[in-house]
Amino acid sequence: MDPFDLLPYEDSESRWFGSERSKRDAWVELHNLIAAAESRREFGLAHVARIEREHDVDFRCAFGNERRALYAQYLQHCVADGALTPEERATLEHLAATLHLSTAALATIHEDVFGDVVSGVLTDDCLDVGERLLLYTMQHTLGLKPGTADRVYEKEARTRLMRQIAHALCDGKLSDVEEAEIMRFAASLDVEVPEHVRALLDRAAARWALQHGDLPAVDLGLRMLPDEVGHFSDHAEWFEVSYAQFNAATSGHREAIHRHETEQVHIPRTALRRVDEGAVYVTSKRLVLVGGQRHPQELKFTSLLGCERYRNGTRVLKRDARSLLVQVQSESEAFYLTLSRALRG
Repeated sequence: MDPFDLLPYEDSESRWFGSERSKRDAWVELHNLIAAAESRREFGLAHVARIEREHDVDFRCAFGNERRALYAQYLQHCVADGALTPEERATLEHLAATLHLSTAALATIHEDVFGDVVSGVLTDDCLDVGERLLLYTMQHTLGLKPGTADRVYEKEARTRLMRQIAHALCDGKLSDVEEAEIMRFAASLDVEVPEHVRALLDRAAARWALQHGDLPAVDLGLRMLPDEVGHFSDHAEWFEVSYAQFNAATSGHREAIHRHETEQVHIPRTALRRVDEGAVYVTSKRLVLVGGQRHPQELKFTSLLGCERYRNGTRVLKRDARSLLVQVQSESEAFYLTLSRALRG
């Protein structure tokens, strides 16, 4: 019976009565009986009972995985053309009874096969009208409840969507074009982006915008200078960096520092002297540090040389050869990107 091939029996030297290997031959015999049959009338429960007696096997308990796999293989063969004929339905019912498959086992198999159909339909990463009709037909062909079919489809579709999202986020940033493509892709699959994934996309889009878009205009609650615009605020802790100790402690990274490739360099605590903790603000003209122990520091951009991002914070380089390490509480990358762009004007 298509699509089955015959299974080989175990060699005679490895077979002995009552052993697990001998019982394995019981399954081989039943499988081959079904595989060799030209119609469902050539196998059935009477044959199963005979094989069970001869091999002392109970197929209701034994070879569960093999029985389910055999049924699933035939079901996949039958639905390959998108439908089940009355003859195929009758053969499937007879095969399920012969293999002692429970209603729960059949439901699981049908769900899995429907998932394979959905996966095949989505290979071109879209769902057209004809494919929608095919899935609707297969849902009824396999006897799936609408809720079950929807769950299986959504699982497969979301897997496809997550692959595209993961590819887009491989650099941690999301351009406007990439975001639009993801949303078009989700719409084509008729599936929504989960809320927690939407949050990831939003953060990645914000990182991209900080590098390529306009800096956000934010009301910082500060008295602003003429034509000054607020861009960023957060809680932070800041330290003075000892130039001599910094050089000594990071001597192994000197070339990377000269190339401004500092993201993986850690400034050791021995090179830092804590100054204060409080609010940090970035505007279009100043870096403002408002702590609880000292007077606010207002560093106009004309007094700064630039900034570098380290593993443990952003180093702000001043024209007087001094520097500060600012450790922002929650938006470290956003602080660095905003400050570096604001410094460039």
